[in-house]
Amino acid sequence: MMDPNQMLKQMLDFNKSAFDNSFNAMLTIQEQNEKMFDTFMEQATWIPEEGKKLIQEWINAYKKAVRILRKPPMTTIRR
Repeated sequence: MMDPNQMLKQMLDFNKSAFDNSFNAMLTIQEQNEKMFDTFMEQATWIPEEGKKLIQEWINAYKKAVRILRKPPMTTIRR
């Protein structure tokens, strides 16, 4: 029979791995979307500079939120 502590550790390791893989997949998709959007913005001469700055602020806010979102689960899992 497996030790309960070892079983709990294996479950936590699995959950950490699942979280990491899902989060990294989300980040990869976001990075690809950002590259595609940057290309679009470079070619969209009809969008005023103020609009481009606003969109860049949204992107920066999203990146900050992702960093904040990542911290609590990783802090809890490391304990």
